[in-house]
Amino acid sequence: MNLSTLIGRSQKEWTRPTFEMPALTNPASLTPLGELRGRKWWRHASYGELEERPDTLRDDDPALPFSVIVQDDSTGEWRYRTFAIHAPGTFERLSNPTTRRRARPAPPHRPVDSLAGLHLIMPMTPGMATIAPGPRSAVRGPEAILARLAAKGATVSLSVDGSALVVESAGGRPHPGVPELVKESAPLLVGHLRGEPLRCTAGKHKGEAPAAVTVVLGGAVACAAHMDGVA
Repeated sequence: MNLSTLIGRSQKEWTRPTFEMPALTNPASLTPLGELRGRKWWRHASYGELEERPDTLRDDDPALPFSVIVQDDSTGEWRYRTFAIHAPGTFERLSNPTTRRRARPAPPHRPVDSLAGLHLIMPMTPGMATIAPGPRSAVRGPEAILARLAAKGATVSLSVDGSALVVESAGGRPHPGVPELVKESAPLLVGHLRGEPLRCTAGKHKGEAPAAVTVVLGGAVACAAHMDGVA
């Protein structure tokens, strides 16, 4: 365990210092920690860890920062080095790959629900509907879809030959969103009304495929397990 870690575990919790004017600091009070991403880091007993900024300020600069500055006359003129202040232990955490925050793995691929973004199928609460679809639809399955359509005044039945749907609404004027939902969910609704519910074709199953609950982008139908990524 190195000194930075010990400082980070100090009994007194570190708080970011605040300044009401530039805090001119003696260079001798800075202990070098190393370099990270092209910037030098230092430790200060009172302030924590300081990340040196690439820019310096002139003595006559009217906008000196209310922060830590160190005088630097190595160029023959008075200039000031400036720093960003960090909590003790930050340099070690950022420079040690084993302590960096691990990148979140990409979510596994799932079928794209072609119904999820349709207004009438989005999650609803009394008097309102959500504006954006979530990762799964509130309405799934032909029975639920037919109930949602009925709630909007649309009656859905099979055509005479049983191969297509007939949608009826008052005055032949459907509620907004009804045509899109019927069009996208037609395979599910036809199979249900014919008494021949569709089985999932979006992926493999052990044994008989379960009933499909939605239509995915591309035309296949999918069960809840495939849509939820647990199949």
